[in-house]
Amino acid sequence: MKKIIIGMTLFLSVISVSAFATDEKDVNPQVLRSFNIEFSKAENVKWAKGDEIYTANFTQNGFRVQAYFEEGGELLGTVRNILFSELPLSVITGINKKYNDAPVYEVYEYAVGSETFYRMKVDLPQKTLLVRCDISGGVSVEKRIRQ
Repeated sequence: MKKIIIGMTLFLSVISVSAFATDEKDVNPQVLRSFNIEFSKAENVKWAKGDEIYTANFTQNGFRVQAYFEEGGELLGTVRNILFSELPLSVITGINKKYNDAPVYEVYEYAVGSETFYRMKVDLPQKTLLVRCDISGGVSVEKRIRQ
C-alpha cells in the first residue's frame, strides 16, 4: 500500500508545477548527502520542497530526472521522461499488442523501491488513454481522456 501511495505522489508531482523552489543551502543536509551518493553525476540540479518531501530536478546521462527524498534523506523514488523506443521490449510488445500502432507519447519511467513501472498516453481515434505498464508488459488503463 505504501508503494502505491508513493507512486501516486510521484505521478502527481510530475504533472504539477512546483511553486516552492528551494535553494540548495536550504535543503536538509541528510537529503543532500543521500542525493550526492545516489546521483554523483547529476548536473543542473534544482530543488523544491513540499510537505515533508524534497524534490531534485536534474539531468543525468542525458535524461531529465526527478528524485524524491524524505526529510531524513531516504530516497523515495525517481521519475524520468523517456522515449517509447527506450522502453523494455516487454513493455513495447505489451503496448503494441493491445493498441496496435496507436501513437504513444509522454512516456515516464517510475522507480519506487524495487518496483519499476511506466506511464504513458496512448492516442486512439475516439479518446486518449493514460496507461500504466509493468516491467513484464502488463497494461492497465488508469484514465480515459475524451477528445
